[in-house]
Amino acid sequence: MPPRTQALLPQEALERLYYEERLSIAAIAAKFGTNVRLVRDSFTAHGLTWRTRAEASTGKTKSPETRLKIGQKRLGHKDTPEVAAGKRDVLRRVCSWSKGLTARSDPRVARQATAAAAAMRTPEYRERRSILTARLVATGQSTHPR
Repeated sequence: MPPRTQALLPQEALERLYYEERLSIAAIAAKFGTNVRLVRDSFTAHGLTWRTRAEASTGKTKSPETRLKIGQKRLGHKDTPEVAAGKRDVLRRVCSWSKGLTARSDPRVARQATAAAAAMRTPEYRERRSILTARLVATGQSTHPR
């Protein structure tokens, strides 16, 4: 690797600009009139870490134009309010009886738990589970045979 032609950036300046003023690495590079690679090399040499994308966007608000662009891209992926209300209604009707209930507090949950435990004790289930586990161990997908 050829010797470095530019000196590393000072640690105090990097800490102030990046952690206190919350500038991006690209903005720091522009401020020093250098490239991003030198800024990253300086961070590494000084033992500093840079933010993840999630950490970088925390607390920042998006401009109305950016929000509009995001909304336009998500149009095909978002449920309409009517569809979302319908899904909530179905979930409320189908799943509401088991919310917060335990086998001690509700006989339906107790019957379900008993039936599941009994099914897992059958020889057929144990044989199927053994075959599946052996296949996973043989293919290297599991290192913990049961």
